[in-house]
Amino acid sequence: MTRRSNKDNLVEHPDIDKLEKLIRKQKAQEMADEAARAHAAEVARANEEGRDPPPPPPNPQDPAGDVNVQPQAGIQTIGDYDSADAFFTDRNPIHPPLPARNDYEIKPQIIALVRQNQFNGLPAEHPLDHIENFEEIAALLDPMESQLTT
Repeated sequence: MTRRSNKDNLVEHPDIDKLEKLIRKQKAQEMADEAARAHAAEVARANEEGRDPPPPPPNPQDPAGDVNVQPQAGIQTIGDYDSADAFFTDRNPIHPPLPARNDYEIKPQIIALVRQNQFNGLPAEHPLDHIENFEEIAALLDPMESQLTT
């Protein structure tokens, strides 16, 4: 028999999810009560016989007594990852001004000069000579002059 063939036996309940949750809680409570009654009977039997009482059964709703239970981290949502972390925020209220922007217009002739004087690491080459040549070429670039041309 399926729902499609026998629609008369279906129960209509407006809050079916809440009802299911309530039934699950009641079943869990009944099972816990049953375990507590069985434990109490076992303790009474052990006391009559002069034995040590058994340890109490673990409570699934209170894992504090269980040694092997690991604390669960809170489930993070996408919004948690989207928020800025307090560690990375800039806490300094004093901000120095940004340096002045220098726009350079490097002419193709200067780029050709740098390419002609590349250091290849040969034994006859001296790296300091190439650095001096580069510094001379770089001295040709004046930031004030390039700002006037742009």
